[in-house]
Order: sequence, then C-alpha cells, then structure tokens
Amino acid sequence: MASRSDTLKLTCIDSNDFPCMKILVISDYRDAISAKSEVAFLIGIHKSGAEVEVMTYPDCLLSDEFRAAGIRVIEFHPRGKWSRDESEEIRKLLQEGKHDLLHLFNSKAICTGLRAADGLPVKVVLYRGYVGNVHCLNVWDYTKFLHPRVDGIMCIAKAVEEHLQKHCVFVKPMIRTISKGHRLEWYDDVRPLPREALSVPESAFLLSTVANTRRMKGMPYLIRAMLLLPEEANIHLVLVGKGLDSGEVRRLLKETPHPERIHFMGYRTDGWRIVKASDAFVLPSIYGEAITKSAIEAMSLGIAPIMTRIPGNRDLVRHEISGLMVPRKDPRALAEAIMRFYRDPELRARCGYEARERIRNEYHTEQTTEDLLKFYGELMQVQGA
Repeated sequence: MASRSDTLKLTCIDSNDFPCMKILVISDYRDAISAKSEVAFLIGIHKSGAEVEVMTYPDCLLSDEFRAAGIRVIEFHPRGKWSRDESEEIRKLLQEGKHDLLHLFNSKAICTGLRAADGLPVKVVLYRGYVGNVHCLNVWDYTKFLHPRVDGIMCIAKAVEEHLQKHCVFVKPMIRTISKGHRLEWYDDVRPLPREALSVPESAFLLSTVANTRRMKGMPYLIRAMLLLPEEANIHLVLVGKGLDSGEVRRLLKETPHPERIHFMGYRTDGWRIVKASDAFVLPSIYGEAITKSAIEAMSLGIAPIMTRIPGNRDLVRHEISGLMVPRKDPRALAEAIMRFYRDPELRARCGYEARERIRNEYHTEQTTEDLLKFYGELMQVQGA
C-alpha cells in the first residue's frame, strides 16, 4: 500500500500545472523553531516539481536547509513597509526571474511585495494567521489584504477565512484555509525536563503554558482559575514565555495561598522539554489566535490540552476526545477542566494519545504541501494577474 508521501508525489507528477510553476517566497526565517513547519512544506512543494526561490534575512540558520533541498536563497528582506527602493529591488527580481507566483508571509513583505508586483503578470498570494483586524471600512486594509492586486490568501484556520470573506466586499481574491502542518518525528527525541529543574515536586500534577505576553493570551483568567482549585489539590503551573508575569498577574498572585505553585520560567529554548514533563497543557486565549502553534506542539508531544473555544482554535481539539474545550474568559470552566484531568488519569491519557493522532492524521506537512499545490494550481488557471 502506498504511503501518504508516495501518494502526494504521484499526485503532483500527474498534474500539468505544478511542475512549470516558479514561485518566489518572501518570509522571515530567523527563528528556526517557529519557521520549521513553513520550511517543511516549501521544501515539499519544491520537491513536487515546482521551482521555489526564497527571499529572507541574511545569515538565517534555515538557509542551509533550503539550499540542501535545491532551493535558491536570496539574502534580502524588506526592513520596512513603504520603501520604494526595496519594492524596486523585488520588482527587478520578479521581472528577471519571470516568476509565476509571489507568496508573501508577513506585513513588511506584503506591503513591499504588492507594490513590486504592480502591473506584472505574477499571481500574488498572502498568508494570514490571525482572526480579525481586517475591515472593509478601514482604508489601511486596502494596502494589504483588501488590496486589489491580491489574487489569493492562504488562511491558517477556517475562522480566518470566514472573517476575510465577510470583509472582501470590493475585492474578490481566492481565499483558502490551509493549515501549517507538523511532523511527529520532530518530537520523537524530546525528553521531559526533570521536575527538580523546574522546582516542582515529583508528586505534583503539572500544567504547562507556552506563550508570550499579549492581552489575547488571557493569562489573568488562567491565574484566576488556579485560585479556584481546591487547596488540597497539589497542582502546579509552569508558564513559559516572555513577560507572562505582568502587573495584573502579579496582583492576582497575592490572592493565592500557594504562590509557590505558579512558576514563571521566562523565554526558554527547551520549552518542548517542559511541556513534555507536564501532565496537561492549558491555553486560556480569549480572541485573535488561529491554530495556536504551542497547542499543536503539545498535542504532537502527546500532552492532553485544555483550550478555550475561540474561533481560530475551535476545530483543533475534539472535546472529550483529543482534549477539553471550555468557554473563553471563564476561570471557573478552566478550573473544572483542570480538575477533570487531575481526577481522571485515564481520560487524560486517552486525550493525550488522541491529540497526537489528530496531528498525525489531520495536521501534517504532507497535507499542507498537497493543499497548497492545489491552491497554487487553481490560481494559475485564473486568467489575468
């Protein structure tokens, strides 16, 4: 029986559209961990017959990985959004390279790349990984996602697509939900960090959260949930990320009888090892996010997640099958979900297993490659740039 990768290869070779495409990608690949998924599906697209070129910041660690796969790396990335000279540099490259498609992954690339593509016969695709903040009455959005030069938008979650469809009133780009896949083998060698290194007792039930401080992460609601847990429940929380010990969170900590059970680790390069050491992963986000990467990573490690039911993450976890979903801004619901996992290790173990299987079967890089190639092919069949 053919494997999924074999099936993908056959599908791509049989298509007359994919091998002839020449694609220029502009993105930031300085963070090797956060960009891992993107690199994997771009290499998959290149190996499937399309010619991919990558424009990114100089001296990126991932440039060698691209080059090893036969992908040309152009060491340049826009430093701002409005530089005419930078737009001209990209435009010259597009003209000389005769690219069929330009894929732009961040704000600087989008603003600069859209101007560079003006009047050229190249399809322009944007990436969107956030729910909201695009509105048909906001004039600035017509410099990016509502720009008439946009041919297609790759959305990381269905909620993102639905929001954009609602506000694409005067422009009609092709919009498609294509998640950034992962590979379980990336996590095979991750070993849990010893509890002693986290100042957590071996007997404790350990929750972990990985995030950087932003209002949408909902950290105060998680701290309030910790305050609602029974005092006799030996539950510890480890928070990994920049700035999570904000003023509001610190004020809430003064109300807890056990502040020693909440641990602020700051930014860590071994975040996966901390998550692997935990009994459950918790994500209290209140808005905006779409398929949160840290949740996918926890699920890939086989750690059962507790997540709020915000639009961008609503399809990631199947409630009581691959994790627990709770309403947003509801500390009591969060506390009840934590106690369910605390009291029911069989449910927790089953959800952890099913979470990993869900990533294996529904959120893998091969699926991203296949879906994106199909999207590119459909765009190429539309007449006119």
